[in-house]
Amino acid sequence: KDIDVVVTYTANSAAALVQFIDNTENRTLDNLELSGKTGETIDFAKANAQLKFYLDHGYKLVANGIPTKETKFDTSDDTDVPSQVFVVRLDHTMTPSETTVPGKQTITYVYKDKNGKVVKTKTVEQDTTFTGKTTTDEVTGETTTTWDSKDHKYTEVTTPVEPGYTADKKSVGGETVTPDNPNRSYTVVYTPNGSIVPVDPNGNPIPGTHPVPYETDPTDPTKVVDGKVPEVPGWTPKNGAPVKPSDPTKDTEVPYDHTMTPGETTATGKVEGLPEKPAKAPAEKLVKTPVKASKAVKTAEPAKTISIKESAQAQDQLPQTGEDNSKAAFGLGLASILGGIGILGAFKRKKKEN
Repeated sequence: KDIDVVVTYTANSAAALVQFIDNTENRTLDNLELSGKTGETIDFAKANAQLKFYLDHGYKLVANGIPTKETKFDTSDDTDVPSQVFVVRLDHTMTPSETTVPGKQTITYVYKDKNGKVVKTKTVEQDTTFTGKTTTDEVTGETTTTWDSKDHKYTEVTTPVEPGYTADKKSVGGETVTPDNPNRSYTVVYTPNGSIVPVDPNGNPIPGTHPVPYETDPTDPTKVVDGKVPEVPGWTPKNGAPVKPSDPTKDTEVPYDHTMTPGETTATGKVEGLPEKPAKAPAEKLVKTPVKASKAVKTAEPAKTISIKESAQAQDQLPQTGEDNSKAAFGLGLASILGGIGILGAFKRKKKEN
């Protein structure tokens, strides 16, 4: 008899591989496996969605191995690896542009008072700009710039001389900068100059004097010129040499002594070079000498009267032998006493006769 035998064929499981390659970095981005049955049409929708994702994130298509026509799974055994492999190659999108980077050198001048308080500021600036051509990797976000100039040197600025002030820096600036770090900032501090202060031997300021500020060196704002010791009437500085301050912002005390004027003493007691003062005549000591009159006075000559003129002549005729004038004065006084005794005796005798 005839026998009918039914043989049933069941499609094997099949797989296809879509491989995404990064050409720029030479690496595999993804291996997308598509599964189905032998002889079935391969559905590339998932692969096309993956491709769109890469294109939206900075990649550009170099080679697209995804079929655009209907493609079926083949009959090959895909037990180990898919027999059908479709490769998609992508590159990073590189976007060119021009880049500018501004730079600035800033110098701030700060003015302080004696107590260190800021009373004024002034700013001076120098600008520069770096330019270059930049390429941006749209996948990684990294940029590569080729600069027209790799660096820039700012101009060094000499600190201006400010009369009455000392600066802490002679000059600033002049550094070389790059686009990565194009800015520089500096600060110059001005402090009031110190002064020469005249003081007495006890260290106290001399009344009527004023501190004399140092003069700033016209060639170097960080220094002062040697200070001239001021003249103070009636006072003499112990050291009249110019003052060389160790710190131009600090005061220097200069000690003074009273001025002593030398001179020669004359016989009159006058000191040359000093104001004359009325000299007090030395008090003369009178020596009293008792005089006894004779008991019998026969005749008494009338007392001789000496005129002022004669007295003066007698004084002028005293020999200049170094004798003390007091001796001459004593002689004249004795003569006057004797003359008076003679007159007294004559008066008594005449009274007796009457």
